[in-house]
Amino acid sequence: FITDKDLDSITNAIKKIKNDRKKIELRNSLNHFIGNNLFKKDFYTKDHIEMIKHLANECIELNLCSPSFLDEVLEREELSYTSFANSVAVPHSLNLSAYQSFLSVVLNNKGMKWGNNIVNIIVMIGTCKTDREAFKKIFDELIAILYDQNNVQVLIKCNDYDSFISKIIELMNLD
Repeated sequence: FITDKDLDSITNAIKKIKNDRKKIELRNSLNHFIGNNLFKKDFYTKDHIEMIKHLANECIELNLCSPSFLDEVLEREELSYTSFANSVAVPHSLNLSAYQSFLSVVLNNKGMKWGNNIVNIIVMIGTCKTDREAFKKIFDELIAILYDQNNVQVLIKCNDYDSFISKIIELMNLD
């Protein structure tokens, strides 16, 4: 006969399988939208405009967006700085003009001035109409993590792409 203990074990095993699947799906989504080629550790430019230009031009070269993307991001930045008091900047276009949604990520141990704030994490966003829903899910989760200054400090310590992705998944607390 099945006991309550057996039922608990079965329930826990099912939860673990579901959780493991969520983690795999999340890792696959992060790899799709960020990828190792869009991740930089301790990458500095003379100012935030040069950072935007460098990241946008890199995405243009990777054929993730059109050349107009750079101008769109700079226009958005002119409206108001895309940096926040939690050491994060999120430069982006107001248009859904990317060929494929992406996140270009820079983690810097040393902060750089970005408007009125000092930032250590830069996440350039490009959004495409066709994969907007899948992207929004990942983006919303990532922004929730980046909102917490403690999480930002943990992420800054990541030394490479794989540790960054693993830490993001851990911070999403899927258990």
